[in-house]
Amino acid sequence: MATQKTITLYSFNELSKEVQAKLIKDYRNDESFLDFDFAERHELREIENEAEVMGIQDFDFRYSGFWSQGDGASFTGTLTKELVVEILERESSSTFLHSAKDWAKLYGNNIEVNIVRHSSMYVHENTVSCEFEYDTDELEISREDYERITGYLNNWKNNLCYKFYKQLRESYEDLISDENIADRLSELEEAFLSNGKILSSSVFDEDEVEEDYPVPYGSERNYYI
Repeated sequence: MATQKTITLYSFNELSKEVQAKLIKDYRNDESFLDFDFAERHELREIENEAEVMGIQDFDFRYSGFWSQGDGASFTGTLTKELVVEILERESSSTFLHSAKDWAKLYGNNIEVNIVRHSSMYVHENTVSCEFEYDTDELEISREDYERITGYLNNWKNNLCYKFYKQLRESYEDLISDENIADRLSELEEAFLSNGKILSSSVFDEDEVEEDYPVPYGSERNYYI
């Protein structure tokens, strides 16, 4: 014969602050609840799209994060000539002033720039570098200009690596923030016992249904076993 038991269920917002804090802490490491993979895929697609629009071909992005020594982001690829000209013009504008545009076009349109990886132990910005090739019969580059171009390109590369890494880190921090976890738990509506446990068949055990943290509100539900 079925026995009727009445228990009271609460929404996340109706739970005590102590229970809410414990739930937030517990769910922060629950990858299935927060769906880390989905958030990561979204950010990586955004980064790949940005790189494509920018003019980075054969883009290969890697990162590790977020709070260990050696963490960071980097990428390899080939830059379009339009992007190279843009980088050189912007980076050299404070040095060459009025002639920056001509200087950038002269070199940017005659060199092929690749970003290559030279370390496999880590993936931060210093594990890749910008290298360029040019036809010596059509273009002569002084040692000073060679070093200047290399410096400009690597400075741009480093800043972009920082930017991409910051995007990923901020997305992750938003995902595991107290506010985001609380919002997601609030979407479950009346699903919690007063001690923070979510209703399951085990709640009918006497030890499970004890209300350790009484709360003033809630919705009664009748269940039959």
